[in-house]
Amino acid sequence: MRRFNYLLPVLLLVHVAASAQTTQFIPRESIADTVIGWIRLHDFTGARKPLKVDDKLYSPAQLSMGDAFASWMQASYTPKGGRGEVRLFVSDKLGPYSLTDAALPQTYGATARTYIDDLTDRSVA
Repeated sequence: MRRFNYLLPVLLLVHVAASAQTTQFIPRESIADTVIGWIRLHDFTGARKPLKVDDKLYSPAQLSMGDAFASWMQASYTPKGGRGEVRLFVSDKLGPYSLTDAALPQTYGATARTYIDDLTDRSVA
């Protein structure tokens, strides 16, 4: 009976692995000028609590400036040929390999990236 307890998960795994190979690849040239848009639209709220990263303190005014910048980027730009994403950022936390970054000034704001997955055809001829 114990042998049959392992048989069902193995069969399920084989079925999932076989069905995962049915994805369709899209040639990159066909979507190069197509408006795909943002991964998600954020609703940045503005003022919030102060944030402290190591010895750097970010005020609500600084954080809301990043929110306003991110909202402006999503409202004024639409990514083409890939999926866009907006992220808010502040200075990174110090680690054993970044101790020299402690002397850098505070950084805060937003970044917008366009992700282009490898959509080329990989079929074997």
